[in-house]
Amino acid sequence: MPVALFLLMLLLPVIRSDLKERRIPNNVLLGSLITSLAVALIGWGSSDQGAAAGAAHWAGGLLTGLLCFLPLHLLRAMGAGDVKLMATCGACLGPVLAWQAALGALMVGGVMAVMWQVWFGLPFIVLWRPFGAIWSRVTSLVFATGSPGQIEGRTGGPLRHTSARLPFSLPILLASIGVVFF
Repeated sequence: MPVALFLLMLLLPVIRSDLKERRIPNNVLLGSLITSLAVALIGWGSSDQGAAAGAAHWAGGLLTGLLCFLPLHLLRAMGAGDVKLMATCGACLGPVLAWQAALGALMVGGVMAVMWQVWFGLPFIVLWRPFGAIWSRVTSLVFATGSPGQIEGRTGGPLRHTSARLPFSLPILLASIGVVFF
């Protein structure tokens, strides 16, 4: 329970930034890593196993979280910020829960990706593409401002949401908190 609250406190600014700007700030992740290391050293230091076990638990979770999503980043299926976020969550959770959280994040992210595509993908292409093409041609002819592609590229056009990336910080946080409770 305290780990879930700790993750929520540390990572709410990350989610806000990812949803708003589609960026995960490195300084917040670095601060979260340092804080989670301090908590691991203090928490495990007071136990029978000692601070070295806490540092090993922290490092194992960090590496597990990093290695779970690194192949997806190398295949360009996921951003580097999401990989670093999973590593940060893994450092807070430890290796076993980091592995479970990564699998849960992929499942939650898959469901969200299908919903994202249905919401922003096909309906916008089918409904807005003809109107957007006609509008950009009319404005280019009336205002003589260049080709329709140039106009649509500057304004974002009617298809601005079809190539939108899924903010994956939300599935990572939901899965990380979920493995703590379940």
